[in-house]
Formats: sequence, structure tokens, C-alpha cells
Amino acid sequence: MADRERAFLVHGGPTARIEHVGALAGLWPATAADLDGNGRAELVGVDDEQVVVYASGPAGWTPRWSAPAPVCRAAVAADFDGDGRSEIALREARRLGDRGVPDGAGAPG
Repeated sequence: MADRERAFLVHGGPTARIEHVGALAGLWPATAADLDGNGRAELVGVDDEQVVVYASGPAGWTPRWSAPAPVCRAAVAADFDGDGRSEIALREARRLGDRGVPDGAGAPG
């Protein structure tokens, strides 16, 4: 986990700066999107058990909500259903044969 212990947010523009986002330590930072429609992006991270959405506020980046999402390693956010609001799509990292999943289970054909 040493390679995932630090996360940063790079702010561009004329006063570019790098912000350490300690809240994401231990998570796989996956994506950023305005999930609540307030005009500011939230950060989405995933780990072996959950997806967590963080929002920036006076106390820094704090968890807004989380949900179970076993063995996920990637997420993307977009308006997948055309309703004008972003949804989160997760990618499972499980390989066939891992964690009790028999080889070939769920494989096409």
C-alpha cells in the first residue's frame, strides 16, 4: 500500500499549486465530477470494499458518502442516462479464479 499512501490535487492557472489530499490515502483515486450539481467537483476513490465520495469544504476534503463496492480499482463519472446529472460507473478488479469465483464464471461464450 506504500504506493497509494499519498494523493494530490493539482490546481492550474496563474497561481498553480499542489494540494495534498490526505483523505484519499489508502484509496485508489479514480475520478472527479460534480455529483451533487453545486458546480464544484467531488473526488471519488475506491478500495477493496467501497466507493467513497469526498467533498471540499472549510474542514478540507471530507467523506460525503460511501457504498459497498467490492474489489473495485477504477471509476468514471459521466451523465450516462441523459438526465443532466453524473453517475459513477465502477470497474471490478477481480480476476477469474480469485476469491472463490470459478474459472470461466461470467465469461462470454
